[in-house]
Amino acid sequence: MTTLFINIRSLVGVRAENVLLRGAALAELPCINDAFLLVENGIIAAFGPMYELEIQVPDLPAVVMD
Repeated sequence: MTTLFINIRSLVGVRAENVLLRGAALAELPCINDAFLLVENGIIAAFGPMYELEIQVPDLPAVVMD
């Protein structure tokens, strides 16, 4: 099942890579305001700012949560 969450006010804790954080890096909490999140079979498939939605998800799924 594919679900697309749109118009998320703030998607918090997004990082480009999965790395072990230490020291000052633990104080950083990256976020994306006005975001979308695409979940396919319980796994995050894509996320980003709403203005990139049509680029990253060209075929919208049947289930869209606003």
